[in-house]
Amino acid sequence: MQALEVWGEPEANVTENLIAFASCADDGCDNKILVADIVRGVVLEGGLPVSTQQTYFSVKWAASGRTLSVEGESFGDRPPRHFICAVTERVVCSASRI
Repeated sequence: MQALEVWGEPEANVTENLIAFASCADDGCDNKILVADIVRGVVLEGGLPVSTQQTYFSVKWAASGRTLSVEGESFGDRPPRHFICAVTERVVCSASRI
């Protein structure tokens, strides 16, 4: 039996048996994204391609498949940032132009 510590607001992908976690605290999120693959019993780790220090973001699964959308809040006069993460044997994230 394995245990998984859950924190924050996990985002479940019921169809693919995945749960995504953002690594956030009171002062913002870091660039780490974790995805628990329930069927395989592993936790996959990936990172956003830029520093997200003192920024909050939310994660949401695409309507189908193993693609995770990450949206950062706007900060000051900067617009929100968007990232797309592909979940395969690992989590690979890249900036997205929405």
